Amino acid sequence: MLEAMKMESPVVADRDGTVHAVIARPGAQVAAGDALVVLSADVEVAA
Repeated sequence: MLEAMKMESPVVADRDGTVHAVIARPGAQVAAGDALVVLSADVEVAA
């Protein structure tokens, strides 16, 4: 969730995954298209 001018905007990813690293810092200004996190692909283990 991003906050701008007291408005919150949801952040969505183009695939499922687990957050591996956070790139954006709290309070930093970001632009549309900026990378905010690094995702690791979720892998299903066959039973």
